[in-house]
Amino acid sequence: MAARTVVIRCPICLAWNRVDMDRIGHGPKCHACSRPLRMELPHRLLQTEDFDRMLNEAHVPILVDLYADWCGPCKVLAPVLDEVARDGAGRLLVLKVNVDHHPGIAARYGVQGVPTLLWLEGGQERDRLVGFPGREALYAWVQNQLAVTQRP
Repeated sequence: MAARTVVIRCPICLAWNRVDMDRIGHGPKCHACSRPLRMELPHRLLQTEDFDRMLNEAHVPILVDLYADWCGPCKVLAPVLDEVARDGAGRLLVLKVNVDHHPGIAARYGVQGVPTLLWLEGGQERDRLVGFPGREALYAWVQNQLAVTQRP
């Protein structure tokens, strides 16, 4: 079985780090600055050009939240996504992408409204959810996506 890894940038020193998702209980740290890499929290995309690298080198699903700071439903969704990231730590990576800072990514996926959640596997979109349907419906959607991902 292939290692379940992701690559992320350290939010402090911006160094790239490969993280083994099966070992996140050991508290991964940045190889350059030794600061903790908080895998139980959503990661914010720092630079647009990092997006493709993260997608192409991820060996777990990525849940992408395309949001805007001015969006009311996005603000309501944010703490629920924090819970999803914490509960899914080791099984998926939650990535937040501000559409005002990264409009090219939103355009690439034809995003016309926020929040839009993309489920990406192997760099490809597998599903999407537009709007915030509520905590229970979001959790059901994530659990269904994880179940489909884990099928042989």
